[in-house]
Amino acid sequence: MKRVLITMPLGGRPKTSAVVIPALKMVVDVMRGDLTQPGLPNTYEVDVHMMHWMRGYWASWARNYEEDGGVKPDLLNKSLRAYMLSHPEPPDYWVCMDDDVVLSVGTLQSIFTVLDADEDIYLAGAWNEVSEFGRGNSVMVGGQDVQYGENFCVGGAVHVFPQRAIGALSAAGGVYPDVVREEDVLVTNAVRRLGKKAVLVRSAPVAIMANDGVYPAYYDFILALHYAGYDPRRQGKWNPA
Repeated sequence: MKRVLITMPLGGRPKTSAVVIPALKMVVDVMRGDLTQPGLPNTYEVDVHMMHWMRGYWASWARNYEEDGGVKPDLLNKSLRAYMLSHPEPPDYWVCMDDDVVLSVGTLQSIFTVLDADEDIYLAGAWNEVSEFGRGNSVMVGGQDVQYGENFCVGGAVHVFPQRAIGALSAAGGVYPDVVREEDVLVTNAVRRLGKKAVLVRSAPVAIMANDGVYPAYYDFILALHYAGYDPRRQGKWNPA
């Protein structure tokens, strides 16, 4: 049975999470075999980690971690380390996803098929409306439309790493670099520096939800992370109230 770890850092968008997380539960239920979907395998052992860095939607069916003042790459690495405390080896697939992403049933299995079909692929992302579409070559891999190339970033909405990639990327202390922003660019480049492929699975789409507007200052928080050098690990946790 294939083992899957799904990690979602979340907080600050409670209405968004109230849509995304129940949708994720349905996907996980299909993967575990609790729900059936014709044509999809139900042969996965799935662990789900919710890494809460501010107010969010608490998922009673997942493992929830309260992480004061964390940033996304740090929380993703913490999730993998927590998984490794109770497992002898990394998961067969590690799925890292944002808290505004709605998966389709079968999206992850489509990406797993690509990773199984080409052992040189160390990172695969799901197609969404902000993906860098067309900046590469379209190739059929495992029955899926896959975008190859060296000139695009595999955006961080959904990242999927096969087991073979986790050890290779963990040599410096974590799969993700210790940064506040642009971890998707850096991990994409890290994969390619290893001589491996970072790709976009264009036939595995996801939907990205808009900010729910519950905390008007949330957008300012994101801008501070991205452009003002704000690091909540060193400068204090952001208060959405």
